[in-house]
Amino acid sequence: SGRVLVGHAIENDLRVLKLQHPLCDIRDTATYLPFMRVDMDSRVKYGSAMQRRKLRDLVREKLGYEIQRVGHAHSSVQDACAALKLYKSVRKEWETLLNWQKHKNGTSKSAPKSQKRHPSQPPSRKRTSRQRHHNQHYKSMQNFTNQPINTPQRAQYAVLSA
Repeated sequence: SGRVLVGHAIENDLRVLKLQHPLCDIRDTATYLPFMRVDMDSRVKYGSAMQRRKLRDLVREKLGYEIQRVGHAHSSVQDACAALKLYKSVRKEWETLLNWQKHKNGTSKSAPKSQKRHPSQPPSRKRTSRQRHHNQHYKSMQNFTNQPINTPQRAQYAVLSA
């Protein structure tokens, strides 16, 4: 579809609205690994130490302002704008990571030698728990990869042209 869909915990909204969007064009701030937190108790329960964080907490920490305040009405537009600002704050790093993953997985025709291993990754080919969690999340979202989102339902999401 050529449009990047940006939001927080998008798979839930897509499922409820019965919408689909190409997985490669989704930027979900709930599943972006640098935004997730390590919780060793969750590793025992769920097999992964990486846990999603609340949008409210991410915005407070990364952007320095408050959303979803107690006693105030919840605004999906405010949430969408906050998720977009979070994405824009790390867009270059996020897209670099995605491009590196494409090269690593062989979905690109050829990767320059300098891009074969991301600088933050160990030289080992063994997958880390972060990579396994990331892969599990994207496998669960494969239902949403075929149809573009219809215009009337876009109000909850921030959409960027690619």
